[in-house]
Amino acid sequence: FPSHDSKMWRSRFPIKKIRAIKARLSRIGLINEFYQEYMCKAMAPEKQLFKRENFNYFSHLKYSAEPAPKIIVKDALSEGVIEAARPTHIVKTNGEEIPLSLCRVYTTMDLASYDGADRTAIITFAVAPNGEVYIIDITAGHWTPFEKSMQSIRVQVMFNPERFGIEKASAQNDFFYTIDEVQKQTGIKIKVHPLS
Repeated sequence: FPSHDSKMWRSRFPIKKIRAIKARLSRIGLINEFYQEYMCKAMAPEKQLFKRENFNYFSHLKYSAEPAPKIIVKDALSEGVIEAARPTHIVKTNGEEIPLSLCRVYTTMDLASYDGADRTAIITFAVAPNGEVYIIDITAGHWTPFEKSMQSIRVQVMFNPERFGIEKASAQNDFFYTIDEVQKQTGIKIKVHPLS
């Protein structure tokens, strides 16, 4: 945003409203539209790093008919129940089904401190046999180390990713201790790949 806002239409577009619009458009993948419409910064489509025609969309995930397992997790202060239904197929918008058993599935986790302004984010994606990539799960929140561990176990049980990339930073040691304890408690092993 400009350091001075003397040229803004303050009565119609206060900075708080502009930031909310930017956040909303960014969440749904339309950040370029924000810059074109509200910041007068148009970018030629051929210069965009991610081009709209390269994106693939799917309708929904199809889940197993088996009941979701219930996993009870405890720590010194909290207890939680994880119910993780297992998806079996990616259903494309044209109705075609891609078996998840034929896909390579990966998860990445960007850790945030519990009391900070940012949120921890967990993204799981599947690479189909033809090389198409589908983001099949996004979860984010302001979580304690225990809650982060529960979310990690939920994703592991649901998607069984080949690799679970987790940001490794010294400030996150409390989470790594907690996730180790939760893995021992549940018997569920996460194939952690530290990311820097």
